[in-house]
Amino acid sequence: MSSTSQRPLLRRGWRRRPPRVAEAAAVALGVHEGDRGTPGYVPRAADADLAARVDRGPLVVAHGPRLAGTSRALVHAARCRLPDHRVVRFPEAVRSDPRRLVDEATTWVGHCDGAVLWLDDAHQALLARIDSDFLATVPDGVRLLVTARRAVVGSGALPQPAREALAGHAVAIDPDPENPASPDTPDSPAPRDHLTLRMARARAQLLPEYWRVPTVALLRAAIDWDRLQVPFPLGRDLLRRLALLYCNDFGPMPLAERDAAVDALLESLGRGWITVSTRDGRPHHRPHPLLTAAAEDPDVGWSPSDDVWRVYADLPPTALGPVALAAGRS
Repeated sequence: MSSTSQRPLLRRGWRRRPPRVAEAAAVALGVHEGDRGTPGYVPRAADADLAARVDRGPLVVAHGPRLAGTSRALVHAARCRLPDHRVVRFPEAVRSDPRRLVDEATTWVGHCDGAVLWLDDAHQALLARIDSDFLATVPDGVRLLVTARRAVVGSGALPQPAREALAGHAVAIDPDPENPASPDTPDSPAPRDHLTLRMARARAQLLPEYWRVPTVALLRAAIDWDRLQVPFPLGRDLLRRLALLYCNDFGPMPLAERDAAVDALLESLGRGWITVSTRDGRPHHRPHPLLTAAAEDPDVGWSPSDDVWRVYADLPPTALGPVALAAGRS
């Protein structure tokens, strides 16, 4: 496939050529920017391992729990080791075929020191297509730098060839106990008592008490969509439908009261715990990262509901991506 036919896949704003790694904004590469902006980098135990693997290539998979600062750690390693490489990033809608993405990144090799194919928060369906045969086709001068959630990398749902390939290139990023993550900027230093207070508030939002069932249902619906990495934006109508299904899971409730409560919560974006961004050109409702971290706490956590995949299955066929296979549907 020619570079001309591939060019429209490039991220908007990088029309002529992608930026150098040293020039690319950290936020554009998946680093969260909070109320205090993006602070300086806090050294991590995995830094040396990350740098060595970035040097070797062709693949680095940095993975960790929520709030561990995985994206920031990989950005730091890339800036230190590959500052003049061009960094190419794609919207999620076209990230299903890694071979095609490598072909696009390869068009920049020869025009610069090299190219980085940046895949932040990689979905299970994409990781499933990375194996030793694929890695053997990655040309010199191209690096695949990937961040992923630890639960996805360790998932038994990935094919064995993918698990073996990823294991040989994976670096675990753990939160620094001496520099606990900030709830606003997930990988910056913050006072321990501030983080503890905010985490306690997040956990409290998820306790299934009867009088606040609509709130819990709405937040859990958004969290599960995010945890399962459904490859489709969670718009208002989808979130409303899913929240109503989650309400039913908690027991009977007068329909008029339930619907009115969910609609009011949508207006307030879950009382500030949900943000609306643009994903693949559509509005997308995303839970606060503290909520997804709290959902992994055994005291308040739960297994994602099958209702997510039922709602996803009802989308138009054109919206269904390769993740359907990873979810066990055919």
